[in-house]
Amino acid sequence: ARVAFEGALAEAVEARAAGRPIPYDIDRLRLLLRMAEFAQVVLRAVMTVRMPRNLDTFSHWLGRAGRVLDHVQALLPD
Repeated sequence: ARVAFEGALAEAVEARAAGRPIPYDIDRLRLLLRMAEFAQVVLRAVMTVRMPRNLDTFSHWLGRAGRVLDHVQALLPD
C-alpha cells in the first residue's frame, strides 16, 4: 500500500506542476501515506516482540496493545 500511495502522490504532484487536472486529493494522499508508514512501523515492532510463554500473559499483552492502538486512533484526524 505504501508504494501505491507514494506513486499516486508523485503522479498528483507532477500533474499539478504540469497544469493538468489532479485526479487525487494531495492532502489525503499524504495522510494515507503517513498512516501506511505508521502501520509498517507498528507491524515491524509487533513482529520483533517475543511471544509470551503462557496464554494469560499473551492476553494481557494483547489488551495493552489494543489500548495503545485505541489511543493512537484517537490522535488521528477523522
